[in-house]
Amino acid sequence: MICSHCGADHSPNAQSYGTCMAPVPMGAPVTAARANRPLGLLAAVGLTAMLVGGAAIPVAAKAPNKSNNVPRASAASFTSVANLLPASTVLFASFNPNPGGDQGANLRTIESAFGGQSLFNTISKLSASTSTSSCSDVSKQILSWVAGPITLAITDPAALKSSKSSKASAKGVAVLGAVKPGLSVSGVMTKNHLGTAVPAGTYAGVSIYSLKPASGCMSNAVGSSPTYAAIVNNVAIIAGVQTEIQREIKVAQGKAPALSSSAAYKNIIAKLPPTGIAYMYLDLPAIVKATSGAAAGALSGSGSPLGALSGSAGSGSQVANQLGAAGVSLVAQANGLDLQAVAVSKAPIPNASATTPNHGASVLPQGSIFYLSMGNLKGLINGVLDAVSSGSPTSNQQMAQLRMVFGNVLNLLDGEFALGVLPIRPASLSKLGANDTTGLPLAVLFNVSKHPDAGSTISTVLTALGSSLGLSFKPSKSPHGNTEFTAKGGYGYAILKGWLLISTSIKNVTKSVESVLYGGAPSLASGSSYKLGMTSAGKLNASVMFFDIGQLRTTLEKLILPSSTAADRAQYAKIRPLLVPFRAITLSTGMENGGKVVRANMLLVISK
Repeated sequence: MICSHCGADHSPNAQSYGTCMAPVPMGAPVTAARANRPLGLLAAVGLTAMLVGGAAIPVAAKAPNKSNNVPRASAASFTSVANLLPASTVLFASFNPNPGGDQGANLRTIESAFGGQSLFNTISKLSASTSTSSCSDVSKQILSWVAGPITLAITDPAALKSSKSSKASAKGVAVLGAVKPGLSVSGVMTKNHLGTAVPAGTYAGVSIYSLKPASGCMSNAVGSSPTYAAIVNNVAIIAGVQTEIQREIKVAQGKAPALSSSAAYKNIIAKLPPTGIAYMYLDLPAIVKATSGAAAGALSGSGSPLGALSGSAGSGSQVANQLGAAGVSLVAQANGLDLQAVAVSKAPIPNASATTPNHGASVLPQGSIFYLSMGNLKGLINGVLDAVSSGSPTSNQQMAQLRMVFGNVLNLLDGEFALGVLPIRPASLSKLGANDTTGLPLAVLFNVSKHPDAGSTISTVLTALGSSLGLSFKPSKSPHGNTEFTAKGGYGYAILKGWLLISTSIKNVTKSVESVLYGGAPSLASGSSYKLGMTSAGKLNASVMFFDIGQLRTTLEKLILPSSTAADRAQYAKIRPLLVPFRAITLSTGMENGGKVVRANMLLVISK
């Protein structure tokens, strides 16, 4: 029987529900234990890691959903976390381990694609095999009192800097996770046999405890490092230093400004989807300034062009001066997991707001494994060159010379740029080697329909490059009468209906592309996996990437498994059911507000 209070099933012969401890009615039938929700294991493992690390945990309380006692994942529930974090917070990542509503339903739909719980049961078994039983028990115990989003936060930029002192590194780190009403630090520890909580003092009327983990998994991991805890308004705070707990108490009591009052935070959260299972917020200027000193050193010092972009810590580097805040959300869709990101810059990003025609998918054949389309490669390259040129007079002169040499070629890049990996045939695969990619059916496409002289321009450049590499391009006719230029090893180029095609296997690739352009063969754009992926990615306008996981899997099964050992084939047979539901990955970017807002979207397509 399912509990009307918390939605849990009772175990055989149990007198109460393990989650909320409500009594089981007399005569209640014994039912199979409810399958763990997909993120339940991750939540338990994640929270255990947070506890072991001695981080601070403030948690936002939220009224339970009466139907299943699980708060519906929404931007509002995650925003409540920002009400408890100080305005100086530079990063927080939050997820709901037990989402309800549409998110929970969508996750269960995704689960069904894996034949019930096979995927997550396998993960659970793998996790159990690499950890002690006591660790597994602790994870379950901790999860039993979590009532909402769990959050890891960096509340002070100084925490991003490396420090030899473990006590110093514990400052400015917080982990947030809602606890059920009425719980106390001491009660949680003793009830779940996690150890004891010893009073360590009070702050602003709130009792703070020192945690003494029980012997076993947690005590071995935590060691002798002190860990403190407090609960304020159903918000559990666990930290390596008491001052971090005090910081969150001040915010919770309205004695210090909260992150939620920040204009940058409000701007970002308003641009993310209103529902999701996870959210992340990043103060990019603070993060760059706090870490740019090490970055500059890694880039050969601040005297180099790239080092000058990074600058020294706190110096107001060029990068940090242009950045604003950023945010990420994870939404469960019925056909997969949708990751959306948004970043705001203080100044428009130059040459980066052109629209992607995304016509390349209509040129490549169906079954192509990989596809990338960009609408303004010329603008992107010029933007990078401009940024590097600003580093020093010397680099400016070098970039000017580079533009002069490749100026005509850069002019060809003002249209769509597309890159594709066509279906791989056994004959092509047999030619591939560690240092030889001439058998790879790679298609590089440039839309040069506005440039009637594209053929002569690219011929001049490739001929010059080819002579230095020992390659000589010879013309020949394609099946549809187009001129191909082929060099030794299969390298070559051709212009097909306004598309400049460059390939490592030009004859085979030209034949495939021409079959779509002239023969009506099905294109990548007409495929079901591509259409599924474009449900989210197609909304953005700067670049699109598509990776057909299903096609890659079937290709490997046809070309590699037959020659594999019996042991390898048997091992693959075990994991194959977990791979089949993964159909595709799409990634797209777009610009808004004149280039001041950058958006990115990634969709992992999962379906039966």
